Amino acid sequence: MLIIDEQMNISMTRGDCVDIQINIVDANGAPYDYSGDQQMTFSVRKEYAEPPVMDEPAPDLEITIPLNTGILSILMANTIGMDSGDYYYDIYLIKANGYVDTFINNKRFTLMPEAHGWS
Repeated sequence: MLIIDEQMNISMTRGDCVDIQINIVDANGAPYDYSGDQQMTFSVRKEYAEPPVMDEPAPDLEITIPLNTGILSILMANTIGMDSGDYYYDIYLIKANGYVDTFINNKRFTLMPEAHGWS
């Protein structure tokens, strides 16, 4: 099960596989130009530090989103080892020159328990 609400909070069943289309537009509503050396990343943490702490532990989940498709694919292996509950996610773009643009920030990512009990 996958639910994305109006505020872009994500709820999904732990262990499920989901594909989410990520579309970026510029200030004029035109599709973002993905050409060049760039990387888009989906990052999930149990605790959200504000402001970010440079020596905080690695994210609980981090997935590179292919720019040619813009599809965030979350696989069973990505969430099956995580505890059910609330997390927080960001999606950010890193350009070749090191410029970072976090375009979705501090949104809730909820892993709901599965009834069938993966082991």
